[in-house]
Amino acid sequence: MANSRTFMSRTGMSSRLMGRSRGNIPENPPQKFRISTQVGKKISKVRWLKTGNVGVIPEPFVPEYFIVGSWGELGIGSDAFALTTSSGAVSIFKLTDVDHNETNPTSFQLSYSKQLHSIREKKSCPATGIATSEKSMVTVGEDGSIYELSMNTFEIINSFEFVDELSFCCIEFTGVSSIATGNNGGQVKVWDLRSTGKKPTRTLNHLDDLSPAISIAPHPTQNHILLVGYSSGGTDLWDLRGSSSEPIANLQQQEGGVSEISFHPVYPDNFYTCSQSGQVIHWFTAQNTSETDLVQNNDYDTDLNLEFLKYGLSCRTLYSSPFPINSMNLSRNNRLICGGDSGIMFCTEKC
Repeated sequence: MANSRTFMSRTGMSSRLMGRSRGNIPENPPQKFRISTQVGKKISKVRWLKTGNVGVIPEPFVPEYFIVGSWGELGIGSDAFALTTSSGAVSIFKLTDVDHNETNPTSFQLSYSKQLHSIREKKSCPATGIATSEKSMVTVGEDGSIYELSMNTFEIINSFEFVDELSFCCIEFTGVSSIATGNNGGQVKVWDLRSTGKKPTRTLNHLDDLSPAISIAPHPTQNHILLVGYSSGGTDLWDLRGSSSEPIANLQQQEGGVSEISFHPVYPDNFYTCSQSGQVIHWFTAQNTSETDLVQNNDYDTDLNLEFLKYGLSCRTLYSSPFPINSMNLSRNNRLICGGDSGIMFCTEKC
């Protein structure tokens, strides 16, 4: 489906809760999930907006805004958000009328839209990922191309056309001018946007199989650390320093492919995954190292500041659904949103 639809709302302890889900969909979220709403279409992406009212320390009473996309990719800037579609188009919307004292949703208006991704015969193809920074945004697509756009002028400032023979699945910034992409062959490639060679500076290969690399999560304070989730359900932990061809550690495969993976933005010894099997899982430092789900590379002498590498990793299921969970997102104020094929968006006040 080429069209993308967005739904925007606001959450906060003082605001009125949105209505419970309608219909007879057999989903019974535990008490931890406090808000739910029926979007009406399958949800492909959920993202919190960056509205400038979030401090360093999580504040449970601060209102926050989020966006739900019915299908496509969402990228968030400080005063704008971007979405991509299966037709290869990228659209940018400017936020307007942000009022933190009212319960009315933020409004937005279209500022830019352009067809970027196409195959060599000029037929359109899906844009499959988008990442944003303060100064630019970068998109990838099934054509194996990368485009960087200015956040100020929306002009293309850099392009890496047809640089991957396989389709891109995801993209994330790993630094001011560096990005990491995942492709359908399970490879994660690191690129320098300043390079004129148009070649990756590093290629990381998933050793178990050729399952697509679906989601990449850079560590919030150590950008050289990457978590990568695969369609097979496996997860690898990589250190971009050095030249090791193997990950630092990997997780035992989950049931169903990993849809998205993310470190907690404030407490990075915690990370979260959602999957096509309908689960949202919280991963955290184990209390008993003999019960860890983490398989470490014993040949890797790491100095990484990650508690779960020292003490092992455990997990708990935050939510389970009979339908695939396609997307989730965490805010700095300790709230998690998720959505999937049921068309229902869930939000928890604490994660």
